[in-house]
Amino acid sequence: MGGYVDAVNQFNRATQAERQPGSVMKTFGYITALENGLTPATMIMDEPISLDQGGDLPPYEPTNYSNEFYGPTSLRSGLENSINVTTVRMASQVGLDKISEVISRFGISEHPKAIYSSVLGSIETSLTNIVTAYSIIVNGGKKVSPAIIEKIQDRDGQTIYKRDERKCEGCLVQENDTAIPTLYDDRQRITDTATAYQITSMLEGVVQRGTSFRAKSIGKIIGGKTGTTNNSIDSWFIGFSPDLVAGVYVGFDIPRTLGPRETGGSVALPIFVDFMQNALRNVPSTPFRVPEDVKFVKINRKTGALPTPATPKEDIIFEAFKLGNAIEEDQIVSPKNDTGSQLENMGIY
Repeated sequence: MGGYVDAVNQFNRATQAERQPGSVMKTFGYITALENGLTPATMIMDEPISLDQGGDLPPYEPTNYSNEFYGPTSLRSGLENSINVTTVRMASQVGLDKISEVISRFGISEHPKAIYSSVLGSIETSLTNIVTAYSIIVNGGKKVSPAIIEKIQDRDGQTIYKRDERKCEGCLVQENDTAIPTLYDDRQRITDTATAYQITSMLEGVVQRGTSFRAKSIGKIIGGKTGTTNNSIDSWFIGFSPDLVAGVYVGFDIPRTLGPRETGGSVALPIFVDFMQNALRNVPSTPFRVPEDVKFVKINRKTGALPTPATPKEDIIFEAFKLGNAIEEDQIVSPKNDTGSQLENMGIY
């Protein structure tokens, strides 16, 4: 599938082609950080860094796409602006083994190498694996398994195959039965609900303020992440609404550059925008679902600290924290009641 002419071969580029995903992979480094006590407001120093890779390998010295350094940077800003050095320094603090475990747990790669460049997308994977991993995030951290066929019925309407094998107690409703059927969700939990929401919120910020700003033209609540490899050889965008995830990869079968300074934002993202504008045309814009183990705290997004009277209004956001984080209680906003309209009134969406 994909390519200029599909009839030449049956090579499915979505499931069989494995390429480096670039910054699309950063998301899973940040998930690791959130699982290990860091918050979207945790500050990381973005400055030159030299890391020992062991053996006879030279030190690893990452640079940013802009060739600039930004000083103290929050995790949220690091992901929103796809800052390489912030991400690598965060990875060195959290631990490469932990990041490799998350990459494996989300099904991106079975045995990823514990190397610094992995968090910047040097590990090869398929588009299907990446889209599935992002689907787990939007699904509240529960496993999602890709499938082509949902259900098969015979000529009499009898179901002879269905993908979803969950049992539904009370689905065969009797006359005058007012009980609500219960569908048990026994899917494997890949990450906790609070972490899944935090990274979802951060990826929404990538669209609102960061490298994926072109997705705002869809006119719906969208999250997503761009990805570009060295010399603009591979271009990616993985994005989502609360109920739909889509991924785009652009590159040549025999790797070569897409052009000077072409990126996921300039090549892959416009394709995603065109698709989602049509897919969501008649779908109302709804906020991402907020779990009960998340609290919102008003902070300065640039400093990660509580705002002061001097903080510019555009720098103040309501950040998502886990209930276990030690935050001043009078700053907490409960997500339990009328969450959607409440958050819209805050200006989050």
